[in-house]
Amino acid sequence: MKRGHIGPLAPPPIPPDWGQIRLPEPGTPARVDAEMKSEIDHLPAKQQGELERITRILMEEFARSIERATMEWKRNGKILKIILFGSYGAP
Repeated sequence: MKRGHIGPLAPPPIPPDWGQIRLPEPGTPARVDAEMKSEIDHLPAKQQGELERITRILMEEFARSIERATMEWKRNGKILKIILFGSYGAP
C-alpha cells in the first residue's frame, strides 16, 4: 500500500434495531412536541439583541436580492418565518 493511503473503507455497521425503524406514511402531519413561540421574550437581553440584528440583516439582504431579480417569481419572494433552533429556540 502507498504511504498515506488508508485502503478501502468498510461500510458502517448496521445498528441491531435498524429493522425496527418505521417511517411515517406520506402525508402524515409532522409531530410537534412543543408549541412554537412567536416572541423572543423568553431569551436573555443579549440574545434578543443578537436576533434583532440578524433579522434586520437577513431582511435587508433579502430585499436587496429581490430588487435585482429578473424573474417575476423571484421578485415576489417573501420571508415567511425565521425558525430558531438550539439555545435560541423554545426552552
